[in-house]
Amino acid sequence: QEGIVRPHSRDEELLGLAALAVADERARKGEVQKARLLYEQASTRTPADPRPLLSWATLEAAAGADRKAIALLEQARQRGADEVLVRNNIGGLLCRAGQWNEALVQYRRLAELRPGDAQVRYTIGIAQARTGDPVAAQESLVKALALDPSHANAKTALGLLAIQHRTDHTSTDPGS
Repeated sequence: QEGIVRPHSRDEELLGLAALAVADERARKGEVQKARLLYEQASTRTPADPRPLLSWATLEAAAGADRKAIALLEQARQRGADEVLVRNNIGGLLCRAGQWNEALVQYRRLAELRPGDAQVRYTIGIAQARTGDPVAAQESLVKALALDPSHANAKTALGLLAIQHRTDHTSTDPGS
């Protein structure tokens, strides 16, 4: 039909990237609601691009909307976002929410993707300790130290586990 202009997909992509840039600026200024709307527009206009979803998830996480951030991160992963980045961020949000078992799922997959990462092993150890598995926690923390002998947090956590172990055994020992 004459007189009808249909947007070209490249135009949509450019509009989406422009919306992303403006959304980032609004987010930096603390204009959360405006940024949300712009991230949504950017995401809709660039359906194969994970970047708007990643930025939007960052905004939601900073605002304390962890469930929304996790959902956006999962969508970004489906759009091809770096799995290591996504799983690390989801794991961190789950830890922050005290959802240790769910966090363990993310960090175990992360350990498969990054087997030489001491921080991942350390975080697995912390999550295992929080879920009541001190033996597995100790093993993970020892692995973290084997990968990075200077990992101060892993050393501290191992020391705390040892103290907890001694305290638990002394309080249940009838001879004490």
